[in-house]
Amino acid sequence: MRVLKYIAFVGLSLLAIAAQAAQIELNKVDSRLHSKYGFRWQSISIEAVVENLAYEKKVQLMYLDGDGAWITEDLNYSGSLGDDLETWSLSINRNITGPYAEGEALDLEFVLRYEVAGEVYWDNNLTRNYFIPAGSGEYTPKSLLVDTASARAPYDYNYNGNTGHVNGYLSIDVILQNYAMYKDVEIHYSYDNWQTTLVGHASFVSGRYKGYSWVNYPNANDVEVWKFYSAGPEAQGDAEILQFAVKYRVDGQIYWDNNYGQNYSLTVVH
Repeated sequence: MRVLKYIAFVGLSLLAIAAQAAQIELNKVDSRLHSKYGFRWQSISIEAVVENLAYEKKVQLMYLDGDGAWITEDLNYSGSLGDDLETWSLSINRNITGPYAEGEALDLEFVLRYEVAGEVYWDNNLTRNYFIPAGSGEYTPKSLLVDTASARAPYDYNYNGNTGHVNGYLSIDVILQNYAMYKDVEIHYSYDNWQTTLVGHASFVSGRYKGYSWVNYPNANDVEVWKFYSAGPEAQGDAEILQFAVKYRVDGQIYWDNNYGQNYSLTVVH
């Protein structure tokens, strides 16, 4: 399996050096423990990136269940990254208490399998298997990865005679490896196809909710979440598309997530 080279380069107006992906690689995993009204459950989500080597393919998660048996689950196609790369994903819920309870929360030991064109490829964490403690939150083997992003144009409203104005915004969450205490995370973005480049700084997030689960950072996987939010004048225009990439500077090194050399592209909600 080829090793991912997850680097990028800043050009004068475009972030354009492509990363080379393995045939299959883990993109991110999230294990959370939820609680509501006395019920407890575990959610597990997996996302993998695969090379599109043929139309017919099978992408699978193989994990060790609590009884010591290996379970195989199929991932589903979830999107194209261009450049013959695809994302495949899977979500699993395990009831811990309440109806249909399945017992204790699961510490997830797993590998990824990719069968295509008569060949089988693996991501088994360089033969060590991946291990994610129950409820530990996010993990990515990459130094830096965009987690969520959204952009909204400004708008005026009139609800039963109540009028007002809401500013536009750009919101981006990234997950990253906690390589050292002191770090800097920059968002490079443009509303005009890189004729103008704007740079903003993300801030460390001490913890966040997802569903009915809270995780503190850095978490047990030594991953942190950083957030960028801007409702400044640059978000008040009429642009339809926003492009961005993320730069992570830590311990004398620089890492980029530029969506495999294509930059991220967001449709601005109007």
